[in-house]
Amino acid sequence: MEGKHACQTKVKSSAKHIFTAAILLLTFSSATAQVDKRDQSKLRSANLAADSAEKKIAEANEEWQKRIDDGQPIQGGIFDIYERRVADAERQIERAEDYLSKMTSGATEQQQVRERLSKIKSDIAAFKKRMDDEKNKASGESTILEEGLAKDKPTLEAVSTKLQDFSDSVTSGWVENDVIDNYAQAVTDAKALIAKYGNLRAESPEAKTMVSEVKLLNNTLESSQRSLDEAMTQIPLQINESVKLCNDFANSAIQNGSFGQFTEYVEPRMGYIRTWIRTYAIISKGHPQADPNLIAKTEAELKKLSDTMTAQEAKIIAQNKLPANAYTGSDRTKLVEIAANSIKQSDPNAKILSVRIEDANWRHIVKWVWDSSNSSWYKRDYSVVEAVVIVASPDGKQGWMRPCAFTKNHLNNNTVTVMFSQSKGKPNTPFWVLPIEKVK
Repeated sequence: MEGKHACQTKVKSSAKHIFTAAILLLTFSSATAQVDKRDQSKLRSANLAADSAEKKIAEANEEWQKRIDDGQPIQGGIFDIYERRVADAERQIERAEDYLSKMTSGATEQQQVRERLSKIKSDIAAFKKRMDDEKNKASGESTILEEGLAKDKPTLEAVSTKLQDFSDSVTSGWVENDVIDNYAQAVTDAKALIAKYGNLRAESPEAKTMVSEVKLLNNTLESSQRSLDEAMTQIPLQINESVKLCNDFANSAIQNGSFGQFTEYVEPRMGYIRTWIRTYAIISKGHPQADPNLIAKTEAELKKLSDTMTAQEAKIIAQNKLPANAYTGSDRTKLVEIAANSIKQSDPNAKILSVRIEDANWRHIVKWVWDSSNSSWYKRDYSVVEAVVIVASPDGKQGWMRPCAFTKNHLNNNTVTVMFSQSKGKPNTPFWVLPIEKVK
């Protein structure tokens, strides 16, 4: 019985499908009956052309929206691709209209196709407007990039150089004061430039240049951030290791009577430690790896070392050496005169014993400096040689060394100036004091 029932159900289902198909066939026959046999192929071709146009514009809209949703830039050649897609759709409409124009029957059917074509034309017009709006927007963005190249190129160069210098310095294991200066400002400015120009579209060569510059800046920023993370790990290690070495050298110097080690090893390394502390204080702000006790602990260690050196001052002075005097440039006499005049301005009674220029050659430096008063970066291009002016102590028993640096400003007719770390009074460290017999 179950088999018979299933068979009857299957027969009824088949009969139902046959009946439905018959209805559809009658409907199609009644529709096409109003179109002459000669025009039926034209009507079919017009509908196929309309299908093609409708599909092309629908796919273009869908792909366009997907680009926007995925954050893909629409510019340059992308517009050309979609303009060709629109042209293809418009050609299909022209074909459909051509087929309809050749029909002599089926006015109702023709009207249905024409209404459909009208809807497709509206869709194409809307898409073309969408493209035009995006083109205008892209053109405006390109103009912003062009103006940015003229306006912000100096800042871009300054910030990029500052960040790259920082990365290079951290990688080499030594960060100088002038590299860390304004590093936080450079990071802030880099992020602002990337946010301002990073997602804009370029149409002109100038705008494309700006895009390339901003991409390079972004890479440099990311590199500096990686270097910063590395520095947050490496600097504490370097500080702790250097403090230990300083203590070892100091103890060895006292035990062995080799007090020159304070001058040759301890004091210079203490300078490195102070630079690392300064660097760490700047880059550790808000960093999750920051050690809140590192700076205070290290400064306490440096204080102990300074106290140790002060206690051994006389012995350190006795073993200090006369600085090198390597410079033989044609402007040596002029440099000596500049240094002597500067000392006399600060200390008119100073008796100058010697001016020793330690560097054999000028060291060329180009860097960017942040001017907080104008909220802008400015470029410095100069060369430096370091020297020491030795003056007699008031009692004539010692030579007091005045370390200085000559600077030749290449952006101001190579004007030479001199800067002293201490231009009068007893040196604040025994390392800059000599027995008078070593000067004469």
